Amino acid sequence: MNSLMRIFVLACLFATAAIPADAFYLVTQRGQLPLMEQRIKVTIDNQLAVTTIEQTFNNPNDTTEEATYRFPLGEKASVQEFGLTGTDGVRRAGAIEEKSEAQAIYQNAQSMGAQPAIAQQADPNSFETKIGTVAARSRSKVDLTYTEILPYHMGKIQYSIPLNIKAIQGHNMDVVAVTIDLKDQKEIVAVDSPTHKIAVSKVDAHHWQITFERSTWLPDTDFQLNYEVKAQKIGFNFLSTQPDPNEPGYFMLMLAPQEVVDARDIVARDIVFVMDVSGSMSGYKIDQTKQAFNFFVDQLNSDDRFGVIAFSDSLQPWRETLVQATRENRQAAREFIGALGAGGGTNIHDSLAAARHLFPEGKTTKAIVFLTDGEPTAGITDANVIARSMREGNTKNIRTFVFGVGENLDARLLDQLALENSGQAVYVHENEHLQAKLTSFYETISKPLLVDLGLDFGSIEISEMYPPRLPNVYKGSQVMVVGRYKTGGQTTLKVRGVLNGSAQEYPLPVSFAKNSPDNRIVARTWGKMKADSLIGEMRAYGDDPARKAEVIRLSKTFQFTTPYTSFVAVCPEQVAPARNASLDPYRTARGGRLPSQPQPVAAMNVPMPPSNVVMPPSPAPVQNITVTRTTEAKKVSLWGAYSFLPVAPLLVPNFRKAREQAREKACYANMRVILGAVEMYNMDHQEMLHAIDERHIAALQGSQYLKSQITHPETGCAYFTAGDLASDGMIVCAIHGGVEDGVEYGGVPGSPRSNFSVTVVDNTSWETRMWNKCLPLIELAINIPLVLIGLWFTWVVCTAPFRWLFKAAAADSGK
Repeated sequence: MNSLMRIFVLACLFATAAIPADAFYLVTQRGQLPLMEQRIKVTIDNQLAVTTIEQTFNNPNDTTEEATYRFPLGEKASVQEFGLTGTDGVRRAGAIEEKSEAQAIYQNAQSMGAQPAIAQQADPNSFETKIGTVAARSRSKVDLTYTEILPYHMGKIQYSIPLNIKAIQGHNMDVVAVTIDLKDQKEIVAVDSPTHKIAVSKVDAHHWQITFERSTWLPDTDFQLNYEVKAQKIGFNFLSTQPDPNEPGYFMLMLAPQEVVDARDIVARDIVFVMDVSGSMSGYKIDQTKQAFNFFVDQLNSDDRFGVIAFSDSLQPWRETLVQATRENRQAAREFIGALGAGGGTNIHDSLAAARHLFPEGKTTKAIVFLTDGEPTAGITDANVIARSMREGNTKNIRTFVFGVGENLDARLLDQLALENSGQAVYVHENEHLQAKLTSFYETISKPLLVDLGLDFGSIEISEMYPPRLPNVYKGSQVMVVGRYKTGGQTTLKVRGVLNGSAQEYPLPVSFAKNSPDNRIVARTWGKMKADSLIGEMRAYGDDPARKAEVIRLSKTFQFTTPYTSFVAVCPEQVAPARNASLDPYRTARGGRLPSQPQPVAAMNVPMPPSNVVMPPSPAPVQNITVTRTTEAKKVSLWGAYSFLPVAPLLVPNFRKAREQAREKACYANMRVILGAVEMYNMDHQEMLHAIDERHIAALQGSQYLKSQITHPETGCAYFTAGDLASDGMIVCAIHGGVEDGVEYGGVPGSPRSNFSVTVVDNTSWETRMWNKCLPLIELAINIPLVLIGLWFTWVVCTAPFRWLFKAAAADSGK
């Protein structure tokens, strides 16, 4: 299982931003359809998160509805799978088609009265799905899987899910469940949630499992998970696959730098900060930019050299040469930045030329951090000339990082500057917090640990490697490299770089797979990274038919969305009167047929169960569970006898009550852990567990899905199943039933658990029940006198020395 999760998660380097805290919804012309159920499964490996969300919506209306579903995503998060479950209970996976083709399939199916869905990236921050026909008084289930890189800051990583729907929905959800499998090459030293009460299980120093579940609940806060990592050396992961022996294979290499570093581990560099102070930057923009640039200066290391250039239609250099980043120089630079004012035009060409000229010759690591909010309006204004001048004038290997602020700028020029000078372009929109985004990005490039990165593959012939030019390795960042190879075999991959002028080499024995279908997700990752590279080139140089056609081909082959393609899924059962019965719901505009499954190279690699563990046959799910409780007569507690210690009679009853509550909570915690283990098992296996008993719990422990022994908190506790664990079932205790906060789960009409019920029958005799109910009064009648006697006795004992002293003193005075 550990290798599967690493393979699956490492394949998903498609994003750099967390999910924004917006709401998801399914809306029709009559209004929003209420969300009834949400189940979320997450795998996180080395900051790379794969999230699968299942959401069930209810149409309470008497008519079918066309509904639009929107889910918030990070700007570069990538949806890699989408599915629609119809009224027949069968899930139809979405397939990628060109947008026009997908729209034709959708309209044809809708005309037939079938239930189609079309899905695409609606804007940079949301994924939109339109469901053509939601049946009257029924539920519709959509699911999507997306990937992202989690934000990192000083060893601390944050993952979030937008759960808060209280502002748009007043109806309680039946269930919200979150299961997270967290892994990292670095040691995970802390895990917590500031927003929700989670159950946490530490498997080992590098692997934790987190669960959260609530029923009959309306979320009013987004879910957030924080964890902290620590490591002292760089880590590597290598995977390869060759699904087709007649085609080149695919490989993927990930580098994860160490967390624990000191000054000698950080590469000294030369850096120039170039800041737009034209008239359009006045007010909020320049204030936020000043704060961000002051932060940049504060983050410099003592061995760095730096410069600052402000520009409008003219240039304002802070110094004529680069200076050492001493405390005094950093303070002087902050004073210079603080005194800047906005005014004039935008001379991008001359500001970049001046920045290049500040760098001396030599092999030091060099970088420009450039910020602007507009188009070139002064000096040379031709974007092609500016880009060519920067490209041809960059003879010193200067990496250029570009910040674009607002909407009125030349994004194509900025993309081209970053692309051609081995940097990155970051855009801050009008409604975003400027300072926060600038500082967040700069932290990822502020501490280089290995520069001039190179890879030596030995005898293996490599082609189509992405990114074409390898980035530097920075503290807190990760580097992923993908490519293709001609023939497989064993070799020693050498990772080379430079640290402060000293050559570094890391040998890594690897195996390039031969004719192996394992790790097919590596091929998908390669396809996505190549498509992203081509899209970046089109942003910089304009649309190109050949590049566009290749992006569409990659998208359809490896099943991911792009600006030119959409997911489309069709449930063929008729849920509304057909407007055109002659249409085929799967027929495309060009006369083809919608593929029922993704192409084989895009399919996920589903592992077999561990070979050393035999899972017992899964019993048939039981729909109606009866838990019989027999309570023994409780013994009289003579806690009043403890009154010889004055505090004891007050504490003992509370200890007893707390102990009873602790047993119940421990039992429920066991249910959570077992259910989480079953869900992880079902994620990894085609033959899922639908119901379990004590035999399966033992097998789950043997297969390491349960990492620790399940300790029964009370004699008679035994765990079994109510309902189908592959969908909405639950774990039940023979004594406690299924209990959370004293609320027993049962068959509630209209709830997702209405297909089964848990009935708790108390088989205790009436005499015993009467005795147990009256016992508190009996105990009070016995123990209150004991307490009073004990307090009197304690008083006598405690005051005896004082009485003796008083008598002795009186006797002395009498003499």
